[in-house]
Amino acid sequence: MAIKGLAAMKRKLKKLEKQFPDAMADALYESGERIMSESVREVPVKTGRLRATHYVEEPKKDSKGKHSLEIGYGTNYAVSVHENMTAKHTVGKAKYLQDPINKARSTWARDLVNRVEKHASKRGLL
Repeated sequence: MAIKGLAAMKRKLKKLEKQFPDAMADALYESGERIMSESVREVPVKTGRLRATHYVEEPKKDSKGKHSLEIGYGTNYAVSVHENMTAKHTVGKAKYLQDPINKARSTWARDLVNRVEKHASKRGLL
């Protein structure tokens, strides 16, 4: 099925989320892992602690059946390193999470549709 436009993509995602909630959860997790993989390559490394605390949580589903995903870093200084545009790093850079998210944004919906369909197909649902 060819999908044109963001509105059509959103409708397709809502339909897939209702039809295949487990496939949606798997697809979201996989997408989060992909973004985090890019982020880990960009995160500044001084001692390695910040990089070591990266995480992708299992997707959660709310009472309305909508999924959400959390990714991030688990140190008390992750935000300050992320936002400090003047710091000089020998490895990595500021905006190490925002930039990979922004990069993925242009293809996020289409990639997510493809991933949901792939996971639904693996389960024999498509």
